[in-house]
Amino acid sequence: MKTLYIANGNNICVDVDNDTAEILNSERECIQRIYLAKEPMHVVYTSGEYRKEFDVKKDDIIVTFYSGDSQEKAVVVKSKDWVKNLKSWNEKEQKLKEEWAAKQLAENCEPCCDECASA
Repeated sequence: MKTLYIANGNNICVDVDNDTAEILNSERECIQRIYLAKEPMHVVYTSGEYRKEFDVKKDDIIVTFYSGDSQEKAVVVKSKDWVKNLKSWNEKEQKLKEEWAAKQLAENCEPCCDECASA
């Protein structure tokens, strides 16, 4: 069995039995968009002549690909770990937005209204 080592954005795949090592190329470059289903829904994806319909459940990940030569331009991925990462990222982004908005309100609001007085 080979062992893949990934560190700092680089990798090496080692086969001790055959005394070989090689790089494993990244596959992510063809991803166009990633969507997290917030609830069960029906998805209709179109790109030019391509059309695909499918159902997703809450926390399914919808991955779309650049049209190019991809046979399937939209797929569903089920990964609790990926969902956990996406939700964590979204929560941090929302917190940053709220902190920015509170700062803008505090810096730019005139103390003439109830909303500004409580900021």
